[in-house]
Amino acid sequence: MRWRLVLASTTMLFVELALIRWAGANVVHLSYFSNFILLGSFLGIGIGFLLPAARGQWLKRWTPIPLALLVILVRTYPVQVRQSSSEVIYFTAVKTTGLPQWVTLPAIFLLTAVIMAGIGKITADLFRQLPSLDAYRYDLLGSITGSVSFAALSWLRAPSVVWACSRPWRC
Repeated sequence: MRWRLVLASTTMLFVELALIRWAGANVVHLSYFSNFILLGSFLGIGIGFLLPAARGQWLKRWTPIPLALLVILVRTYPVQVRQSSSEVIYFTAVKTTGLPQWVTLPAIFLLTAVIMAGIGKITADLFRQLPSLDAYRYDLLGSITGSVSFAALSWLRAPSVVWACSRPWRC
């Protein structure tokens, strides 16, 4: 049980960091709204922890679906700057690819919140099964492991299979 909590906490932080990095690399709007995914993650994790133990079991089972939808959305409609001239100085003077900002940003925010709510629910259910200080200790160990795993994969320049890169030949 303790190691399942460590694994759930590791997954929670790793997915959060991976979404921040990957979506930010593929959706140029997130360079201006840099905390967008972070806020969606906090909302989702909070919802996952607030749901009573008996409720939200469906959320745990269906979490891979919004994750797949987010990956499909970002890979199908990446938002990049289309620059037609080297004379363009400001971001507002160029056109972008992908869906409009008013569609892309809310979809990414909501999907992130749902994904993280599912992972948060799994973590919270395991958290409740241990004494508070023990649960916190293993949660902290999992968070550190998630951060170190993310840093190691970044340092190793992990291949696109790991990061879900939209352009495998450039990863």
